Amino acid sequence: MSIETKLRARSESACELCTSSTDLAVYEVAPTTTGGVDDCAYLCQTCRSQIDKSSEVDVHHWRCLNESMWSQVPAVQVLAWRMLTRLSSEGWTQDLDTVGQFLKECMNKKNGAKALLKESFEAYCDWCMQGKVRPKSQPKFISDLKIRKIHIENGAHNNRIIPNWTLRE
Repeated sequence: MSIETKLRARSESACELCTSSTDLAVYEVAPTTTGGVDDCAYLCQTCRSQIDKSSEVDVHHWRCLNESMWSQVPAVQVLAWRMLTRLSSEGWTQDLDTVGQFLKECMNKKNGAKALLKESFEAYCDWCMQGKVRPKSQPKFISDLKIRKIHIENGAHNNRIIPNWTLRE
């Protein structure tokens, strides 16, 4: 089975970033590890040309990243992150990064510290509610931490911890 056939099946014949169903093609995301389906995304012409900078960026088109950034496909996650970084001056992109804002405002990075995941997620939800922002689900919260290379570990008594981070008092 060809890479394009596998991508078409994975994406259900839609762009993996914006869900358009027209002018779709395989897009290889550098750097590649295997050159296979895991290093590729199935994208429409609009997304491909704006990612490659061969056409002007339509910032409104990229509001689709609100959904696609949560893809479980690493190549799609990388593309979403790159575009969000490129569009970081747009106010709406900063609103998407509630976990990043929470980390800056409510947690400290500290070698040897251990924040309990449960308490950290509860604090995140409280912080979101105070700001009248809908919190992400716990799996999406964890996924956002992983994207930032913040890993969750199993601690004592089946408690999951965030090593080297602590909640501010």
